[in-house]
Amino acid sequence: MVRNIRRNIAAEESALRETLGALNGQIADLDRQIAEKQQHRAGYDELIRLVQVSDSAYKVAQERYQSAQVNDDLNQRKITRVSVIQQPTVPEKPSHPKKLLTLVMALIVGGGLAAARCLFAELMDQTFMNSEQLRLVAGRPVLASFARRRGKAGLFSRKDIAALYQSVALPPGQPSRVVQLVSCHAGEGTSSIAAELARYASDSLKRRVLVVEPSVAPTVQPIVNLLDVVEGHGQLQAALRQAGTHYQTALAVEPAVDRAFANVDALSGVFSQLRGMFDLILVAASGASHETSVLALSRLADGVVVVVEAEKTRAPVVKQILQQLAETGAQIFGTVLNKRNFYIPGWLYNRL
Repeated sequence: MVRNIRRNIAAEESALRETLGALNGQIADLDRQIAEKQQHRAGYDELIRLVQVSDSAYKVAQERYQSAQVNDDLNQRKITRVSVIQQPTVPEKPSHPKKLLTLVMALIVGGGLAAARCLFAELMDQTFMNSEQLRLVAGRPVLASFARRRGKAGLFSRKDIAALYQSVALPPGQPSRVVQLVSCHAGEGTSSIAAELARYASDSLKRRVLVVEPSVAPTVQPIVNLLDVVEGHGQLQAALRQAGTHYQTALAVEPAVDRAFANVDALSGVFSQLRGMFDLILVAASGASHETSVLALSRLADGVVVVVEAEKTRAPVVKQILQQLAETGAQIFGTVLNKRNFYIPGWLYNRL
């Protein structure tokens, strides 16, 4: 066993000596290659330096060439080269713009232009913003002025409603009166004002009040209307429906409204009966500028109140409606300014 071990050790030592000899040969070969490369290192560095020198010389030559071209061009044009006497310096503060002066001038010019624009817009605006404008243009008294209601819960001023009632109604014990509320365009508030006026007269003053609408949808009950009564298709009591403490009715259903306007004279008998049943009859009509036949209802009324929406209805339209009413012989009680906007707070407006 000892001899075997010694033989194995001798074999391993022989293999190691062979491996060591091979590695020494590779190291010698690498040293030889490194030595050869070191010999070429100096030549490589010299080439790099030559490239840099050549590049610098090219740039200098390019600049001189361009300068020579410029000088030649100046000589041909007989232009002397500019010499810099003093190098420019950065100022401590700019001379322009003058910020304070510019701000003051901008405020003055902007304020003047804004005032001019407001004045021009006011001169060109033919709508009404307050009662005084409406009174001067229409030449009629303004019976009431209602502010624009905000939301469905908005209510009319009770004081203004009372003043309007005093202007259109007769004193207690006097014969009944028929009043037509007419507007130039649809949606200006004739129906709302009529309903509120009827509610005030019936609730507070215990008067018998009827509101007459020009048309009603066919699905609204009762189906009987005043045109049906005139044509013998229903009874007058069936055409009246109670809305709280006052009553409402309609001239005709929507498809037959034009026929009702054409038979206004025939409706006079029905209105004579209604006068005996109610103290105040309010006829709400709208869109007179588009449907002039609405004005024919004024022949059934004792007086007409023209409802004008603030900042919407134009002065020429109001004048035209008033002229047409005058031509029909209607008595015009006055006008009402509705949906007025108050741009000034109430506490300040009351002090002005």
